[in-house]
Amino acid sequence: MDAARNLETTVPRRAQVNLPEIAASVRKLAPGFAGRALATEQGCTVPPEHVDALCDLGFFKLVQPRAFGGFEDDFDLLVDLTIEIARSCASTAWVCGLLAAHQWLVASFSGEAQHEVWDDNPDALVCGSYAPVTIATAVDGGYALSGRWSFASGCDNAQWALCAAVLPERSDGAPPMPAFLLVPASDYTLDDTWQVIGLAGTGSKTLVLENALVPAHAPWTRSRWSSVWARAAAAAGNARSKCCAT
Repeated sequence: MDAARNLETTVPRRAQVNLPEIAASVRKLAPGFAGRALATEQGCTVPPEHVDALCDLGFFKLVQPRAFGGFEDDFDLLVDLTIEIARSCASTAWVCGLLAAHQWLVASFSGEAQHEVWDDNPDALVCGSYAPVTIATAVDGGYALSGRWSFASGCDNAQWALCAAVLPERSDGAPPMPAFLLVPASDYTLDDTWQVIGLAGTGSKTLVLENALVPAHAPWTRSRWSSVWARAAAAAGNARSKCCAT
């Protein structure tokens, strides 16, 4: 998050965060999550009150940059709390864990892209679909994106989406390159293709885009991937270790 530390923003910094207090508060939500777990599965989406409750506690701020009011903490606590939530409602844990982790992923984008996501709404959440299902079209100022992105867990609860695509060959001869592109919810529709038996409550629907314009500063290309995925792999390994120990 080095780039985020240098950003200038009008968002006020949060007071010193009490991480143990956040952890205790998240655990207090468990009975309510458990009581609504069946309704979550039947409704095929995580209830807004689950997301709102976690937002109020600062759960989605754990790995968000400090420049936008986040705590910029390590993944360990996020992993621990996501596992704790899963004891009460697996779908809520899956969705909210991803939405929280994506705050860290957005912090790997350019500063301009981060401002675009969080300046107007520092609590904005981002869902994602990771398979590069199409080739973006280069246009003046950026890229045009059309297609269908499946398995976008938490899309009902997000204001933005990370859509994977392949950027076309550049004029300087640089080869096509996979990338994540940031798209606001106003630029896509949801196709309710998520009718499943397990984790139905994740609401992992399909995003449908038709010539959505993505500014040139909003893709996140492979050149940034190595260090970020190395850290992600380490976090995932830590999560697996914790899961095996519980």
